[in-house]
Amino acid sequence: MNGRPDAGTLLRRTPYLIADGPDAQGRFFNVASRARAVGVTAVAAANSIAEQAGGVLSQFELAVTSDLVSESNRLEGIESSSREIRDLARMKGELLQMEVGSFLEFLRDDPRVLESLGLFRAYGVADEWARSDQRPREFELRQLHALVMPTLGSAGAYKSGPNEIGGSAHMPTPPWNVRGEMAELADWFGAGTGDAVLDAAVVHAWLTHIHPFDDGNGRMARLLANLALVQARYPPLLLRSGSDRGQYLDALAASDDGDILPLYDLFVKSLRRVVKTMAKPGYVESKIRDELLATVSQRHTTWRALTHTFFTCLEQKAARSAWRAELMGYPDIEDFALLEDRSADGNCWFAKLRHRGSAEWLLWFGYRSAVMTDLLGTSRPWPSVFFGQRTEDLRAVHPFEARFDSDGVRPAEICLSPGRQRPVTLRWEHNTEDLRVDEAADKVIRSVCR
Repeated sequence: MNGRPDAGTLLRRTPYLIADGPDAQGRFFNVASRARAVGVTAVAAANSIAEQAGGVLSQFELAVTSDLVSESNRLEGIESSSREIRDLARMKGELLQMEVGSFLEFLRDDPRVLESLGLFRAYGVADEWARSDQRPREFELRQLHALVMPTLGSAGAYKSGPNEIGGSAHMPTPPWNVRGEMAELADWFGAGTGDAVLDAAVVHAWLTHIHPFDDGNGRMARLLANLALVQARYPPLLLRSGSDRGQYLDALAASDDGDILPLYDLFVKSLRRVVKTMAKPGYVESKIRDELLATVSQRHTTWRALTHTFFTCLEQKAARSAWRAELMGYPDIEDFALLEDRSADGNCWFAKLRHRGSAEWLLWFGYRSAVMTDLLGTSRPWPSVFFGQRTEDLRAVHPFEARFDSDGVRPAEICLSPGRQRPVTLRWEHNTEDLRVDEAADKVIRSVCR
């Protein structure tokens, strides 16, 4: 493979394999080359941030860690805004500087604060390991879990009985095998592959596959993935509960079957998005002061409400045609801002259209095409929705192939523009049609559910 290490060699001693043959190896190294490219730009972004932050570095780190804690909780269905976490961390700042045992003891009588700050403090411990170039041993993983889930009765201990993963058919490791498999994971993680993004994907997938704890497995997995990345000067892996959730769960399901590539690819995509956002001029200042958020937030909230209404109509129309619309996610505010800036790093999955259990079409968010921009003039560049059709191409990383053209029945692009009487624009090649939300949903379903 032109001097490149074999994918199987990189993944030795893990539960994951890359199939033999040029197609499988080619898919893997396509993602690996993008991971290396992100690494180069990540270091440049890290240097820029360090220069911008100067005397406000602690405030910037507070904002970033608050985002990580908030999104990790939201992926588990726990609502806690970044601002709430940030305000609490500021108020209890002196407690976060305590040694871990004292921190837990001091807050034991205040479960609400303890639960909110436990994960925040755990990210601090991971940062300390990263700065000293350490990775946790098996017993340290249990100690870390006690911080992540401080109000859980079994915090810091492996499960004593079988557990399940909600929405998954995968059966996790039985309790009597957990300690041995966690020791294997920790030993492997200590050495790694030399590719920080691949290490992050493997340790995340492996831990959730074992599912060693009664609760908190996902939060632990994302914490360890970020540890691997921070050590290599990558930005944090900020998986968004809105825009990434559907693709993330799909990728984890694939990893339970031994295929690490979809999760590896999702991590690369997420990091590209974060790096692109962090590279913006004045990013640190805007992050701290929320200036960017204040202007983008109103547009995002209004547009997000319209897209939700559109999906609800799609769901209803699909059901009448014996199809099913399955929501995958919406762009979060930073994805939305990237799409407004015409950056593909804000792309994310929207919905799958299923027929008899099989997902035949994927609707996904991307930035407005040049053709649509020309047709609509100088109006605000709201994100667009595009189509992906199921493909059997063995060279494809994902099972859906993007369709940017129109077949005369199916539109090429959908644009949702809040504040208009007919807010949905469908584009066929060089013709457009403005419709009500229900009308547009009906045309979309009729065009693909044939």
